[in-house]
Amino acid sequence: HSQCRNGWVCGPSSIISNSIFGGETYDATIDNKRIGKWSENGDYRSFYKWMYVIMVNGPVGELVPQEVENIEICGTYEGILIHKFENSCVYKFPINMAGITRITVKGSEGSEVIIRHAEGLSEDGHVDQLNLRSAECTTRYILGGKGIETYNPHFTFMGFQYCEVETKGDVEILKVEGLHLHNNVKKIGAFNCSNEKLNKLHEMIVLTESNNEYSLFSDCPQRDERLGWLNDLTTRAYQFIYNFDVNKLIEKVTRDIVDTQVDNGAFADTAPYTLCYVPADPSCASFIEIGLIAYIVYNNVSILEKYFSNYQRWIEYFLTRQKDYIVDYYYYGDWVIPESLKNVQCDQTFVASMFLIMHLGLFVRVCKSLGKLDLAQHYGDIANESRKALHSKYYNQVGYYGNNTPTENSMAIELGICPKEYVSKVYNNILNNIIDNNYHLGCGNQGYKHVLRLLCENDMGDLAIKVLTNPTYPGWGFMLENGSTTVWERWEKEIKADMNSFDHPMFGSYDHIFYRYFAGINLKDFDSNKIYIAPKVPNALNYVNCSIDSTKGKIVSNWVRNGNEITFEIEVPSNVICEFNFNNKVMLTSGKHIIKEIITK
Repeated sequence: HSQCRNGWVCGPSSIISNSIFGGETYDATIDNKRIGKWSENGDYRSFYKWMYVIMVNGPVGELVPQEVENIEICGTYEGILIHKFENSCVYKFPINMAGITRITVKGSEGSEVIIRHAEGLSEDGHVDQLNLRSAECTTRYILGGKGIETYNPHFTFMGFQYCEVETKGDVEILKVEGLHLHNNVKKIGAFNCSNEKLNKLHEMIVLTESNNEYSLFSDCPQRDERLGWLNDLTTRAYQFIYNFDVNKLIEKVTRDIVDTQVDNGAFADTAPYTLCYVPADPSCASFIEIGLIAYIVYNNVSILEKYFSNYQRWIEYFLTRQKDYIVDYYYYGDWVIPESLKNVQCDQTFVASMFLIMHLGLFVRVCKSLGKLDLAQHYGDIANESRKALHSKYYNQVGYYGNNTPTENSMAIELGICPKEYVSKVYNNILNNIIDNNYHLGCGNQGYKHVLRLLCENDMGDLAIKVLTNPTYPGWGFMLENGSTTVWERWEKEIKADMNSFDHPMFGSYDHIFYRYFAGINLKDFDSNKIYIAPKVPNALNYVNCSIDSTKGKIVSNWVRNGNEITFEIEVPSNVICEFNFNNKVMLTSGKHIIKEIITK
């Protein structure tokens, strides 16, 4: 309310407290005293608790428009009453979601509803918030007492599949709904196959990824963290490029990372920088990786051009942290290894040193993309010397690297550390480890994607499927057996005041093998007018239906098996050619194509 004579005045808000982690308290009795008056002509002194404002300086810095998609309600789910106690009721939702709850109630003025959110339940049936640590994730609504009232919080969000609704006073709960909130980015990928467990795993990571797109790529949506961890981002990028159009998010997140960069070129573990270390862990290759994704997948070269000097400064700093190509620090490495398995403890110094090669390889690709061929040659030479040094130091003549873990061996092969003549031995040791561990994968959040990809590259997709769907602990099938709708941070189903998020995308990049190998769509090697489709058909699958709405248009790769014959349905966008490769390479023009092949392998 303003008057020309007296200037601006303000009154109390019905939102009397709020925070991202804590929740919100809303007092509708204040609405009864204010609504309908604040905008009317008259003496402000007759309004409820109005007072003069205090003039302060505006914020400093550059004001820029929001560039990412809005955080919106992207789904609504009705809560199902599952437990009833003396003063509270517990509701369950069909998915573990990021968002808020909306209640519809009626009752007397001043009565109160308290809503606590959680991912799980305690043994007595109440919600268990232990894994939220200091995050209260609680909303409170004080009724105005005017008939049926509907409320949802405005300036917070939670991660939850359950809520417990406590009432004080004369209140009747009419409805409880879960509102699924996240950046409303376009979903571009679709995957379905004959194995229902793989379909559920696909749905799990799509939901988990969307739950963690809140104007940054967060690690989790529920506890007192919800940060842009770059270690996690390095591994999850392999799947989100197939499922969502995150071009705008990549631009924003890259700017966040650059904001953490200090004079010597190092940047932070989290962006925006909230906690932990500068320099970031060596595994944080996502800084360069997501810029390349924006270029290759979304044809957006501006990030590489704008931040090229920032990439180079980081590479030059990283090179100061090695001696004879052995990196001298790490914090996380291959994070959250299933310690119950055999031969899974990596030499983390070796892992950190392999990430130097990964960084160099990514930066060489940036240089080539921008036509900086001399620099590409320079850093490529360093990468080659690094490969030789790591092979010399860490290769055991028995046929493995480091401590003979799947992470070390698969990364050594994929990064070109392992000479061709030794690949077969090293690969066999990966297979032996999987078999010795009863078809479980002894990797942390960085290594597993390399192993799964390597299995598929070597026509071992059936083994990858067996590992992914294994119903026993530890693994993704174990998550399915326990009714999960999202991917976990750890392998255990435990609610503790520690790291126990049940909505964590870092272990979800298994999804990229569904698109990249089972459907055969290769996004990471896009050319300006050419796409590549090369399905790897596992015996365990009878059909695959897959599509991606790419920047080039809709790409479709479907196939169905009939005995030893397989029929492919391929759709190529306009003005694009497709190199299709199953038994032989075939060049396809724009349009729909039906191809019949005989399975020979």
